[in-house]
Amino acid sequence: MRKSERTVTVILPTYNEAGNISRLIRAIGEAMSPSGWRVTIHVVDDDSPDGTGLIAKKASKPNLAVKVTIRKKERGLASALLYGIRRATTRYILLMDSDFNHHPKYIPEMFKRIEEDPNLVVSGSRYMSGGGMDEKERFLGSQFLNDAMKLVLGMPITDYLSGFILIKSKRLRDMPLSWIFRGFGEWALRLHVVLQKKKCLVIEIPVYYPARTYGKTKMDPLRYAFALLKTLIEVNFLVPKD
Repeated sequence: MRKSERTVTVILPTYNEAGNISRLIRAIGEAMSPSGWRVTIHVVDDDSPDGTGLIAKKASKPNLAVKVTIRKKERGLASALLYGIRRATTRYILLMDSDFNHHPKYIPEMFKRIEEDPNLVVSGSRYMSGGGMDEKERFLGSQFLNDAMKLVLGMPITDYLSGFILIKSKRLRDMPLSWIFRGFGEWALRLHVVLQKKKCLVIEIPVYYPARTYGKTKMDPLRYAFALLKTLIEVNFLVPKD
């Protein structure tokens, strides 16, 4: 892969992550610094009351560009990712959470796979050997939902919901983005379904989710489970062509 192609935008959707954002930006920079990749971090903050966006603006480092958008009207994890995708100018995009569930230590392995085959889509998985999660109840609940998706969709994916994904920008923009990036975490399921329909080669690498050390999750487990089941029905009958 040519040096000019080694460019990536890391999109970080945030809301009340003041205790995580500086550490996360620093950890991403440390993970990527030996790689030779040019990294842009785009923090898309939903006007966090704890000042996450303002803290992120002070976190720029040498050889690491940090862009911060504080949204005053729009809200939501999926729409924040969509905002970042539409504004990325790099060859690749890395989608990840901002609470250290998606730990930067796995990024070098993701880029190693991409360098071996630039057309791959690389996705983190909790449900393969070497993966896992500290929060056992959440792990089992997510495993149940993933098993239901595997049964209905029959796709060779072990974790439809991680949302820790490295992909070519052009490939992503050729998809029905407004349809995919809605709601909370359901977007990851929709994205995997579209990738399958477009016959994209997705490889998974094992990732382990540590327990959150700062702040609270924004996920309502029952509401999220209902939204996922609704989405599972939706993707069986309605997937836009473009």
